[in-house]
Amino acid sequence: ALASLSGCPAAPNTTAAAPLPHLSLCPAARVGGPRLLITPLHLPPSPLSPAPLFAVCTGPGAGEEPGMHGHRGPEADAAAQPKLKRQRVGESKTGAGSRPCSESLRWFLGALSPDSFFSDVFEQKPLVIRAADGDAERAGGLFGYDGMLGIARENELFYNNSMTLCVYKDGKRETAELEGIVNADEVDRLFRKENHTVQFYRPQIFSDPIWKFNADLENDFGDHVGASVYLTPPNSQGLAPHHDDVDVFVIQTEGSKHWKIFAPLPGEELPGEHSQDLQMEMVEGENAKLKLVQDVVLHPGDRLYMPRGFVHYARTVTIDGKSTPSCHVTCSTFQQHSWTYFLMQLMPAVLGKAFSSDISFRKGLPRNYRHIAGSIAPALEHLRRAKLSEDDKERQSVGEVTGKEGTSFLTTVKELLKRALTYVDKDTVFEVCDNIANDFMKQRLPPLLPPENTGKNSVIPVQGNVVFRTVDPNYVQVSMEGNRVTLIHSLRNNRKNHMGPQIDDEDEDEDEYDMSSRG
Repeated sequence: ALASLSGCPAAPNTTAAAPLPHLSLCPAARVGGPRLLITPLHLPPSPLSPAPLFAVCTGPGAGEEPGMHGHRGPEADAAAQPKLKRQRVGESKTGAGSRPCSESLRWFLGALSPDSFFSDVFEQKPLVIRAADGDAERAGGLFGYDGMLGIARENELFYNNSMTLCVYKDGKRETAELEGIVNADEVDRLFRKENHTVQFYRPQIFSDPIWKFNADLENDFGDHVGASVYLTPPNSQGLAPHHDDVDVFVIQTEGSKHWKIFAPLPGEELPGEHSQDLQMEMVEGENAKLKLVQDVVLHPGDRLYMPRGFVHYARTVTIDGKSTPSCHVTCSTFQQHSWTYFLMQLMPAVLGKAFSSDISFRKGLPRNYRHIAGSIAPALEHLRRAKLSEDDKERQSVGEVTGKEGTSFLTTVKELLKRALTYVDKDTVFEVCDNIANDFMKQRLPPLLPPENTGKNSVIPVQGNVVFRTVDPNYVQVSMEGNRVTLIHSLRNNRKNHMGPQIDDEDEDEDEYDMSSRG
């Protein structure tokens, strides 16, 4: 299913291209699914893969629109092909900063446009979207209580890995002490008889609609999107008030649930870690410390977006004298996906360049750094002074010595950091972006269905007059380093590994193609 680029005949009406870079083709995971086809546009596709994900083309025809399957027939006339305006991958024609969004996100947002969501809501405030016609049915197809029991009966699941059961009573959360293989009857008993909430992890492994929803949101956000399902008995609450370290997209699938959402704790806006369980007194009663910002009951088909950091809790409700069980799906993203974590990955590369270029970064620390900086410095300075003569002790106090030299130490650190910034360049920043994107592509969900070739393929410039055309750039990552091009795709990622333990494949080597011989 793979066509080597080195032995392909030249396309008609093309001129000799500059030496092409080395091509490396990296499936993100080698577990099932279609092979990725790379072929020059003038070659017919392999019968094993009639709709290639992307193609490589060179020469004057490189910027032209391909045919129905992303390739050109050997008899095609380059001059007869319509010109394709080059557009950056993922960039929308609707305006600067605007990107096309998936149908799943547009459905979730209802009447609110994605542009308005990202400019006015995302990472800023909660949002409730009420169900329109057909939304309850669509939401109900995601997951439900009976489906959860069926999955537990038909699959070998493990407590704490696939699900946990807990109940909130007397002001604290209690988690059922269960181990081993999940017993569906035991889960049903704890749910119905002892009011335990079931927290079901990674439902995208079993639910195709959740799989599609999460994969679509991964395209929209460029980050992993996980999921959990919360099934809560009537008149019950499963979790204590808390805040998450992820942005959540909640979809009510069965029953109703009453949500109370509060402003973030001071200094905990957009946190990098989730909170511990909070006392109810923090959010309720006369001495409540956090402001209530949303008090809402979700019904089937209703949706809720909540940024990380907002404190919340939820419980099932009584309507018309009757309380029913509740089920909602929570999809989450942007965990450790902030500028801080990006800079944490960038700085080692920047400091490495500084170390190799500037001798100031290679000089040793002061021999007495422990005496002038750090918590133990005053104690060590007292010991040093004990050996001084009385005259020396009078001339300098402990504070003067540690204060002056400590300030000098801090000044040196700040100066070196300023110098390090001069080694932040485009190549280094882009390399870190590639590393993050490569990791994402290797672990993200594969598409539910193979991408459809509509003929409107995206163009990825590579080098000179060499470009790649891709049916769907969301599932392909291209990294360029010197004379080497690496393509990573997620078509064969294992759905069952998503957001969980990864299965290593001993044969997961790169499929490499040396294109430099094509003059």
